[in-house]
Amino acid sequence: PEQLKLLSKTLNISIDELLDNDIKNVIEEKVSNTEKLAGIIIKILKIIGIIFLILFIIDIIAFFIFTFVRKGSYTTVTEEASITCSINNSNYDITISSDEYFDCTNCSKEIENDIEEIIDYSDIDKTIEDIEEYFLENNGICK
Repeated sequence: PEQLKLLSKTLNISIDELLDNDIKNVIEEKVSNTEKLAGIIIKILKIIGIIFLILFIIDIIAFFIFTFVRKGSYTTVTEEASITCSINNSNYDITISSDEYFDCTNCSKEIENDIEEIIDYSDIDKTIEDIEEYFLENNGICK
């Protein structure tokens, strides 16, 4: 083995080549497979990077749309109405608004439940008419 090493160094070839072992193809195949795997990993990383870049751009665009565009065009209008009604010398102050607010000062639970059944928060004017009609049907009056 020692002389084999010296001969290998002198001729500047590997011991496998001296012994006619075909290890060169095995090594080339392993290197080739490693290079292919590295190439696939690089392609996958590029695709992931592109996807993150696209998502980042979409986030920036969405941020500007929701911050600047919506700010100028989005307004809320709340419609509110109050009415005072009475039955048997008892006064009831009723307030209703389109944001689903309802308050009936001095109302009994029965009157409050009856009024809640006829409330239409999307049409406050119609609801006021229905409340006036409710009090008229129960021998009351609204102002």
